[in-house]
Amino acid sequence: ADEPQPLWPHVTASAPDAWIWAGDNVYGDTVRGFDVRTGSIMAQAATPAGLRALYDRQRREPGYAALARSNATILGTWDDHDFGLNDGDRTYAHRKESQKQLLDFLGEPPLSARRRRSGVYTAARIAPPRAAAARGAQGVLVLLLDVRYHKDPYPSALPSAGDMLGEAQWRWLDAQLARSKARVTIIVGGLQVLPGRGIGEGWARFPEARARLLRMLHDRGARGVVLLSGDVHFAELNLARCDLGGDIASPGPAAGPGPGPGPGPAGDTTQVVELTSSGLTHAWGHRPLPGLLHGPVSDWLYSFLFHAAMATMPWRYQARGDGAGRGRGHGPGYYVRRNFGRVDVRWDDPGDPLVTLAVVGEHGDDVIQRSWRASELDLRPPPATGPGAVPNGTARRTLACRPHRGGAEAPSLMALGVGALVFLALLSYTLLVIAAVTAVLLAGVRHAASRVMLPPKAREAAAAHASAAVGSPARAKGIGFKNGARCGQC
Repeated sequence: ADEPQPLWPHVTASAPDAWIWAGDNVYGDTVRGFDVRTGSIMAQAATPAGLRALYDRQRREPGYAALARSNATILGTWDDHDFGLNDGDRTYAHRKESQKQLLDFLGEPPLSARRRRSGVYTAARIAPPRAAAARGAQGVLVLLLDVRYHKDPYPSALPSAGDMLGEAQWRWLDAQLARSKARVTIIVGGLQVLPGRGIGEGWARFPEARARLLRMLHDRGARGVVLLSGDVHFAELNLARCDLGGDIASPGPAAGPGPGPGPGPAGDTTQVVELTSSGLTHAWGHRPLPGLLHGPVSDWLYSFLFHAAMATMPWRYQARGDGAGRGRGHGPGYYVRRNFGRVDVRWDDPGDPLVTLAVVGEHGDDVIQRSWRASELDLRPPPATGPGAVPNGTARRTLACRPHRGGAEAPSLMALGVGALVFLALLSYTLLVIAAVTAVLLAGVRHAASRVMLPPKAREAAAAHASAAVGSPARAKGIGFKNGARCGQC
């Protein structure tokens, strides 16, 4: 709320039917340092009054106020910083108060069921254009998940068997999927689902909960599924391929019988796509966290470090090189400057609309973009036939979702080690270059200052002394001049 927000004109220019806050909508907690032992940020928790003040400032931000006055429906969920605490979970003392502040900001009606619920999860339906509806189009279902209110604390050993949603939210999600007739299903959450980086936050830290989510989406035959997330302070497009074969049940309880399989991709696989957009004010190419040094040099250094990490680690879910767009970050499949995401549904075919996912960069152009027919994003249950079946037909075969580029979900220890060494080498080289450039600039400034401060006769004497030394063995060895006097360490 306190940072420049230059992207709102680009948002309003796109005339969206809905705007979705995907979390970290304001930064209520305060960064105090970094814990080297746990690899996490140390922060002071937010207060309800502090959150209310931040939301008030965000509501008054001119660009956002213009969007709120438009015809766009405002939707939203939260992540940790607007929940109130970095990496926050169900143990946070002020979660009820934080929920009230978020719902007030979103304009949730006083008698809304969401205000009586423990957690901010909810569903919204976006109708298709009238012409498409007249031809049978079923519209879009948006499911906003709450990955904070009921989330288990992270244990010291990772990954673990913890949960993200809590049983009440799991039952709600299953019921929403079971009765949905929407042609496109958008699942929104603050944390990434697909990437298995093994660092930072994400569903990969609770593998059983992640498998349960993907299994539920398949068992319920969710149609045109798109995952949306934030949190990571850069934008990327991730893609998984899910194998419907095998005989062993996946972790987590089955969702139960659901609608039959949709058209889906041919063969025994489905694909799951996830668009991550983060963020409007903080990104790796522009002050990754509040309170950090900001400027051209520091922003370049943050960008360089991030590019080095991306180049040295095999992030196999990332759809690198796919899509079409312009601007830095398009080629490798990620974008490090401030950004927002866009989902376009084109109802040229009411039964199979075109779904386009895009990341819009600082200059308003699409830096990442890719399109699918909704049928290509349909999910379906694994067949209950074959060696794993039982007479009553209740068996479920394995659902194994893997990176679309193949290979392991997360880097091996060897890959992490090699990547870390390369990263440190590049960092050291960068710091040396910065130090050398800084030394040259400071030497120039000092020399200019000395010429200004010396009287005319002294400047003439210093110039004559310097001229006599040019080309001498002492000069060739790097001996310079400071204030007109020769020295060996200037």
